[in-house]
Order: sequence, then structure tokens, then C-alpha cells
Amino acid sequence: MKKKKYFIIAGIIVLLVIVAVILIFAIPPNAKKVPQALSEGFAENGRFEFSCMVETGGEGREYFWLIGESSGESRHIEGRVLGSQVDLYYVDGQIYRYDMIAEEWYCYSAENLAEAAELYAELEPAAAFTYESLIEIEYLGRGSAAGRTCYNFSVIPVATGWVAEFFTDIEYIVSLSRGGDLLTAELIATLKDDPQTTMRAFVILEEDNNIQIEAPPCNDANNNNPAS
Repeated sequence: MKKKKYFIIAGIIVLLVIVAVILIFAIPPNAKKVPQALSEGFAENGRFEFSCMVETGGEGREYFWLIGESSGESRHIEGRVLGSQVDLYYVDGQIYRYDMIAEEWYCYSAENLAEAAELYAELEPAAAFTYESLIEIEYLGRGSAAGRTCYNFSVIPVATGWVAEFFTDIEYIVSLSRGGDLLTAELIATLKDDPQTTMRAFVILEEDNNIQIEAPPCNDANNNNPAS
């Protein structure tokens, strides 16, 4: 009788484990988590890799490739834009830009992060995924992103910002963790002035609350604040 009792208990435990696995991996996060992930995912402290390709007539061209990190309102972004190297900081209301020719840092005042993002809109991932509302959210299935199990959604937005100004037929493909955290986001769009030209932008996000960003040394003579 004791053996039978143990078998029953073991069977119940196995069944509970199977149910737990199904709940964790097989059932996707609710689509209602997508708007929250898009609104909060880009604001979290951490690192990102952001790339953008433009394709015309079957030929692709890199618009930009960037890596960055954020901590609070501080930002550091470096990489390539149209083949030119960029290295930018936003710390304590100041923008710092490295001049590759002069090999010096230049400083620009900015009242807040919004102004800085406007100056370098295409370089800030959040600026590419701004929207007024989301028209449709469709679950695409489970996959893998950044070495983690993810759940993919197709999203049709009413976009705003620079993407809406120049592009149409805009779609997001977003990958969420089981808990609803934003892992990756892809933007697919068509140029308004040329339907044969498409853009694909892709960002990988990694949350990290331990990042510390310090401003680079900037000579006062290189301060381009018009008020100074």
C-alpha cells in the first residue's frame, strides 16, 4: 500500500511539473502586455544594439549601426551613421560629441533628454518606435532572442515622429519574455516617396541597472553653448 501511495504522489508531482512547464513556455504572454512593453522597454536602464538598413531595387545600404547604454537620463551612443563614425554622450543636460577629425570632444547644452533626442532622433531607439495608438496585435509564435525564449508579436501602429513623417505601411515585430519584458523590436516600413524603398530597423535590448555613465573630458574652449 505504501508503494502505491508513493507512486500516486510521484505521479501528481510529475503532472504538476508538466502543467507548470506548459504554463511557462507554451502559453504566450497576453497581447495586452505589448503596449506596456513598448512604452517601458526603451526607458529601462541597460544596453542596446540598434541597426537600420534601407533597401532599394534589391540593393541594401546601411543607414546606421549603433551600440548604446542608458542610466536614468544619461546616454552614451557610438557607431556608424551613413558610414561616418559617431560617439555621443548625454550627461547632466549636456551633449558631448567626439569630432573624429579634430580628435576632440565638443559640448552642447540641452535642457532635457527630449531636446537631445530631437537633435539625434534617428539614434535613439525609442524615437523610432513612437506611436499614437496600436491598431492590431497578432501573436506569431515562440522563438529565441538574445539567448532567451521569447514570444513574438506583429504590431500595426499609428506611428508618430520621424518614422511616420517619411514612411508608410509601418509594422513592428516585437519579442517579449515570458514576464512581458521587451527583448527585441524590429521596424519594417516603406518610403512614402518611393514604394520600392523599404527600411528595416532592429534593436536588441539588455536590462542592466548597474551601468554608470560619466561625461568625457571637454575643454571649455570647445563648449558650443550659444549662451556661453
